[in-house]
Amino acid sequence: MLEAGTGHGALTLHLSRAINGGNLPRTPDQSEDEWRASRQAILHTVDISEKYSKHAEKVVAGFRQGMYAGNVNFNVGSVSDWVQAEIESRGHSEPFLSNAFLDLPGLEDHLASVSSTLLPDAKLIVFAPSITQILACFEKARKDRLPLILGQVVELGTNGSSGGREWDIRAVVPRDKLKKREVPHTKAEIAEETSSDESLSETGVVDNAAPAEQVEPAAQQPDADEKLVCRPKVGDRITGGGFLAVFIKKGQDG
Repeated sequence: MLEAGTGHGALTLHLSRAINGGNLPRTPDQSEDEWRASRQAILHTVDISEKYSKHAEKVVAGFRQGMYAGNVNFNVGSVSDWVQAEIESRGHSEPFLSNAFLDLPGLEDHLASVSSTLLPDAKLIVFAPSITQILACFEKARKDRLPLILGQVVELGTNGSSGGREWDIRAVVPRDKLKKREVPHTKAEIAEETSSDESLSETGVVDNAAPAEQVEPAAQQPDADEKLVCRPKVGDRITGGGFLAVFIKKGQDG
Protein backbone atom coordinates (compact mmCIF):
# COMPACT_ATOMS: atom_id res chain seq x y z
CA MET A 1 0.00 0.00 0.00
CA LEU A 2 1.17 3.53 -0.78
CA GLU A 3 0.54 6.80 1.03
CA ALA A 4 1.85 9.93 -0.68
CA GLY A 5 1.80 12.93 1.64
CA THR A 6 2.81 11.58 5.05
CA GLY A 7 2.14 14.86 6.84
CA HIS A 8 2.03 14.50 10.63
CA GLY A 9 1.45 10.75 10.49
CA ALA A 10 -2.16 10.45 11.65
CA LEU A 11 -3.35 8.64 8.52
CA THR A 12 -0.08 6.71 8.41
CA LEU A 13 -0.81 5.29 11.84
CA HIS A 14 -4.40 4.45 10.91
CA LEU A 15 -3.35 2.62 7.72
CA SER A 16 -0.57 0.75 9.50
CA ARG A 17 -3.02 -0.40 12.13
CA ALA A 18 -5.42 -1.58 9.40
CA ILE A 19 -2.83 -3.82 7.70
CA ASN A 20 -1.21 -5.05 10.91
CA GLY A 21 -2.96 -8.43 10.75
CA GLY A 22 -1.11 -9.22 7.53
CA ASN A 23 2.23 -9.58 9.33
CA LEU A 24 3.28 -12.20 11.84
CA PRO A 25 4.70 -10.95 15.16
CA ARG A 26 8.45 -10.82 15.41
CA THR A 27 9.89 -13.84 17.24
CA PRO A 28 12.68 -13.52 19.83
CA ASP A 29 15.21 -15.24 17.56
CA GLN A 30 14.48 -12.96 14.59
CA SER A 31 16.54 -9.89 13.87
CA GLU A 32 14.83 -6.67 12.83
CA ASP A 33 16.05 -7.05 9.25
CA GLU A 34 14.89 -10.68 9.04
CA TRP A 35 11.43 -9.81 10.28
CA ARG A 36 11.08 -6.83 7.93
CA ALA A 37 12.10 -9.01 5.00
CA SER A 38 9.33 -11.48 5.86
CA ARG A 39 6.52 -8.88 5.93
CA GLN A 40 3.52 -9.52 3.70
CA ALA A 41 1.75 -6.20 4.35
CA ILE A 42 3.79 -3.02 3.96
CA LEU A 43 2.77 0.62 3.97
CA HIS A 44 5.10 2.77 1.88
CA THR A 45 4.65 6.40 2.88
CA VAL A 46 6.31 9.27 1.01
CA ASP A 47 6.63 12.95 1.85
CA ILE A 48 8.59 15.69 0.13
CA SER A 49 9.55 17.16 3.53
CA GLU A 50 12.17 15.36 5.59
CA LYS A 51 11.00 17.29 8.66
CA TYR A 52 7.43 16.02 8.37
CA SER A 53 8.59 12.50 7.59
CA LYS A 54 10.76 12.31 10.71
CA HIS A 55 7.99 13.76 12.86
CA ALA A 56 5.48 11.23 11.51
CA GLU A 57 7.92 8.40 12.17
CA LYS A 58 8.15 9.50 15.82
CA VAL A 59 4.35 9.66 16.06
CA VAL A 60 3.93 6.10 14.79
CA ALA A 61 6.81 4.80 16.91
CA GLY A 62 5.38 6.46 20.01
CA PHE A 63 1.92 4.91 19.74
CA ARG A 64 1.53 1.91 22.07
CA GLN A 65 5.26 1.31 22.22
CA GLY A 66 5.54 1.23 18.44
CA MET A 67 3.39 -1.85 17.89
CA TYR A 68 2.47 -0.66 14.36
CA ALA A 69 5.76 1.01 13.44
CA GLY A 70 7.28 -2.05 11.77
CA ASN A 71 4.64 -2.11 9.05
CA VAL A 72 5.74 1.25 7.64
CA ASN A 73 8.57 2.25 5.33
CA PHE A 74 9.15 6.01 5.52
CA ASN A 75 10.51 7.73 2.40
CA VAL A 76 11.46 11.33 1.58
CA GLY A 77 11.07 12.80 -1.89
CA SER A 78 8.64 12.97 -4.79
CA VAL A 79 6.19 10.07 -5.08
CA SER A 80 6.88 9.80 -8.83
CA ASP A 81 10.60 9.53 -8.09
CA TRP A 82 9.83 6.87 -5.47
CA VAL A 83 7.83 4.86 -8.01
CA GLN A 84 10.72 4.97 -10.48
CA ALA A 85 13.21 3.92 -7.78
CA GLU A 86 10.98 0.99 -6.75
CA ILE A 87 10.69 -0.21 -10.34
CA GLU A 88 14.46 -0.09 -10.72
CA SER A 89 15.09 -1.91 -7.42
CA ARG A 90 12.59 -4.65 -8.28
CA GLY A 91 13.98 -5.09 -11.76
CA HIS A 92 10.54 -5.07 -13.43
CA SER A 93 7.61 -2.75 -14.02
CA GLU A 94 4.84 -5.14 -12.97
CA PRO A 95 2.17 -3.65 -10.64
CA PHE A 96 2.73 -4.33 -6.94
CA LEU A 97 0.47 -1.97 -4.96
CA SER A 98 -2.91 -3.12 -3.64
CA ASN A 99 -4.12 0.44 -2.91
CA ALA A 100 -2.83 4.01 -2.87
CA PHE A 101 -3.76 7.24 -1.10
CA LEU A 102 -2.62 10.64 -2.39
CA ASP A 103 -2.80 13.81 -0.31
CA LEU A 104 -0.36 16.30 -1.78
CA PRO A 105 -0.17 19.34 -4.10
CA GLY A 106 -0.27 18.71 -7.84
CA LEU A 107 -2.19 15.44 -7.53
CA GLU A 108 -2.78 15.08 -11.26
CA ASP A 109 0.96 15.20 -12.00
CA HIS A 110 1.46 11.87 -10.21
CA LEU A 111 -1.57 9.92 -11.43
CA ALA A 112 0.22 8.26 -14.33
CA SER A 113 3.19 7.00 -12.33
CA VAL A 114 1.14 5.82 -9.35
CA SER A 115 -1.56 4.13 -11.46
CA SER A 116 1.12 2.14 -13.29
CA THR A 117 2.06 0.43 -10.01
CA LEU A 118 -1.50 -0.48 -8.97
CA LEU A 119 -2.80 -4.02 -9.29
CA PRO A 120 -6.02 -4.55 -11.30
CA ASP A 121 -9.13 -3.43 -9.39
CA ALA A 122 -6.99 -1.61 -6.81
CA LYS A 123 -8.31 1.68 -5.43
CA LEU A 124 -6.57 5.02 -5.79
CA ILE A 125 -7.98 7.51 -3.28
CA VAL A 126 -7.12 11.18 -3.62
CA PHE A 127 -7.83 13.96 -1.13
CA ALA A 128 -8.04 17.61 -2.19
CA PRO A 129 -9.23 20.78 -0.44
CA SER A 130 -11.27 21.90 -3.49
CA ILE A 131 -13.50 20.24 -6.08
CA THR A 132 -11.49 21.84 -8.90
CA GLN A 133 -8.49 19.72 -7.95
CA ILE A 134 -10.63 16.60 -8.17
CA LEU A 135 -11.79 17.79 -11.60
CA ALA A 136 -8.17 18.21 -12.66
CA CYS A 137 -7.48 14.58 -11.72
CA PHE A 138 -10.57 13.38 -13.58
CA GLU A 139 -9.61 15.34 -16.69
CA LYS A 140 -6.02 14.09 -16.54
CA ALA A 141 -7.13 10.46 -16.33
CA ARG A 142 -9.66 10.95 -19.13
CA LYS A 143 -7.50 12.89 -21.59
CA ASP A 144 -4.38 10.76 -21.07
CA ARG A 145 -6.51 7.57 -21.13
CA LEU A 146 -5.07 6.34 -17.86
CA PRO A 147 -6.44 2.95 -16.68
CA LEU A 148 -8.54 4.62 -13.97
CA ILE A 149 -12.31 4.76 -13.52
CA LEU A 150 -13.78 7.41 -11.23
CA GLY A 151 -16.00 5.52 -8.82
CA GLN A 152 -17.10 8.12 -6.27
CA VAL A 153 -16.53 11.69 -5.10
CA VAL A 154 -17.49 12.68 -1.56
CA GLU A 155 -17.43 16.07 0.12
CA LEU A 156 -16.23 15.63 3.68
CA GLY A 157 -17.87 17.24 6.68
CA THR A 158 -16.18 19.70 8.99
CA ASN A 159 -13.45 18.55 11.37
CA GLY A 160 -13.07 15.29 9.48
CA SER A 161 -16.59 14.13 10.28
CA SER A 162 -18.18 11.37 8.24
CA GLY A 163 -21.45 11.39 6.35
CA GLY A 164 -20.23 13.69 3.58
CA ARG A 165 -22.23 14.67 0.52
CA GLU A 166 -21.63 12.73 -2.69
CA TRP A 167 -20.86 14.61 -5.91
CA ASP A 168 -21.64 13.70 -9.51
CA ILE A 169 -18.63 14.20 -11.78
CA ARG A 170 -18.71 12.83 -15.31
CA ALA A 171 -18.22 13.72 -18.95
CA VAL A 172 -21.41 14.09 -20.97
CA VAL A 173 -22.43 14.93 -24.53
CA PRO A 174 -25.26 17.50 -24.71
CA ARG A 175 -28.43 16.07 -26.22
CA ASP A 176 -28.46 18.52 -29.15
CA LYS A 177 -25.01 17.26 -30.16
CA LEU A 178 -26.24 13.68 -30.00
CA LYS A 179 -29.19 14.50 -32.25
CA LYS A 180 -26.89 15.99 -34.89
CA ARG A 181 -25.01 12.70 -35.01
CA GLU A 182 -28.16 10.62 -35.37
CA VAL A 183 -29.52 11.78 -38.75
CA PRO A 184 -32.59 9.66 -39.70
CA HIS A 185 -32.76 8.34 -43.26
CA THR A 186 -36.42 7.26 -43.53
CA LYS A 187 -39.82 8.65 -42.57
CA ALA A 188 -40.23 5.75 -40.16
CA GLU A 189 -37.02 6.71 -38.35
CA ILE A 190 -38.13 10.36 -38.21
CA ALA A 191 -41.48 9.33 -36.70
CA GLU A 192 -39.74 7.07 -34.20
CA GLU A 193 -37.38 9.86 -33.09
CA THR A 194 -40.27 12.33 -32.71
CA SER A 195 -42.23 9.83 -30.64
CA SER A 196 -39.18 9.21 -28.46
CA ASP A 197 -38.68 12.94 -27.84
CA GLU A 198 -42.35 13.37 -26.88
CA SER A 199 -42.16 10.52 -24.39
CA LEU A 200 -39.11 12.08 -22.79
CA SER A 201 -40.97 15.37 -22.40
CA GLU A 202 -43.92 13.62 -20.78
CA THR A 203 -41.68 12.04 -18.15
CA GLY A 204 -40.42 15.46 -17.13
CA VAL A 205 -36.75 15.01 -18.09
CA VAL A 206 -35.09 18.37 -17.68
CA ASP A 207 -31.38 17.48 -17.81
CA ASN A 208 -30.12 18.61 -21.21
CA ALA A 209 -27.27 16.14 -21.25
CA ALA A 210 -26.81 12.46 -21.87
CA PRO A 211 -23.97 10.41 -20.38
CA ALA A 212 -20.98 10.16 -22.69
CA GLU A 213 -20.78 6.44 -22.09
CA GLN A 214 -24.06 6.02 -23.98
CA VAL A 215 -22.26 7.22 -27.10
CA GLU A 216 -18.99 5.36 -26.74
CA PRO A 217 -19.30 3.02 -23.72
CA ALA A 218 -16.14 1.04 -24.35
CA ALA A 219 -13.65 3.59 -25.66
CA GLN A 220 -13.85 6.04 -22.75
CA GLN A 221 -11.82 8.55 -24.72
CA PRO A 222 -12.16 12.34 -24.87
CA ASP A 223 -14.84 13.65 -27.23
CA ALA A 224 -14.77 17.11 -28.82
CA ASP A 225 -18.42 17.64 -27.89
CA GLU A 226 -18.11 16.48 -24.29
CA LYS A 227 -18.80 18.76 -21.35
CA LEU A 228 -18.19 18.16 -17.67
CA VAL A 229 -20.95 17.68 -15.12
CA CYS A 230 -19.91 18.74 -11.62
CA ARG A 231 -22.69 19.05 -9.07
CA PRO A 232 -23.62 17.73 -5.63
CA LYS A 233 -26.02 14.82 -5.56
CA VAL A 234 -29.27 15.16 -3.64
CA GLY A 235 -28.65 15.31 0.09
CA ASP A 236 -28.20 17.54 3.10
CA ARG A 237 -26.29 20.75 2.78
CA ILE A 238 -22.97 20.65 4.62
CA THR A 239 -19.94 22.87 4.98
CA GLY A 240 -17.04 21.09 3.38
CA GLY A 241 -13.82 19.90 4.87
CA GLY A 242 -12.33 18.77 1.58
CA PHE A 243 -13.08 16.19 -1.08
CA LEU A 244 -12.26 12.51 -1.53
CA ALA A 245 -12.27 10.87 -4.95
CA VAL A 246 -12.04 7.11 -5.37
CA PHE A 247 -10.55 5.87 -8.64
CA ILE A 248 -10.48 2.18 -9.52
CA LYS A 249 -7.70 0.62 -11.59
CA LYS A 250 -9.14 -1.13 -14.62
CA GLY A 251 -8.87 -4.90 -14.58
CA GLN A 252 -7.52 -7.12 -17.32
CA ASP A 253 -10.86 -6.96 -19.16
CA GLY A 254 -10.83 -3.14 -19.14
